[in-house]
This record gives sequence, structure tokens and C-alpha cells, in this order.
Amino acid sequence: MDLKKIPKQFCENVNIGATPEFFILAMLSGENAMTYALTPQHAKRLSQSLAYNIAEFEKRFGEIKADW
Repeated sequence: MDLKKIPKQFCENVNIGATPEFFILAMLSGENAMTYALTPQHAKRLSQSLAYNIAEFEKRFGEIKADW
């Protein structure tokens, strides 16, 4: 998949909830939202992928300043 060719929408906020079966991610942009349901295994893989990609980004561009 060529990520450069896929249309992109800016995500301003993410809300996350969970049930015993799913993690629910609502990705918001203004008045619009897309909601995704992930199995716990896919949610864990997403977490691992984000952690890896953020670490690679920070090696290249420096630390990301973000407060929780």
C-alpha cells in the first residue's frame, strides 16, 4: 500500500473505550468522526506499532513534547 496515494484526513482528537471483546476508537475531525473497533490483540499491535514509529520519528527529528 502506497501511503502517499491514500487520501488523508487530519485527526484532532481520539476517544477510546473498551468492552471485554473490543477496543473502540473514535477519531474526530471537527464535526466528523470515524469509529473503529479492534480486538484486544489488534489494539496491542497498534500500541506496539505506534511506540516503534514514535521512537523512530524521535531518533530522526528529536523528542516530541506532549503532556498526558
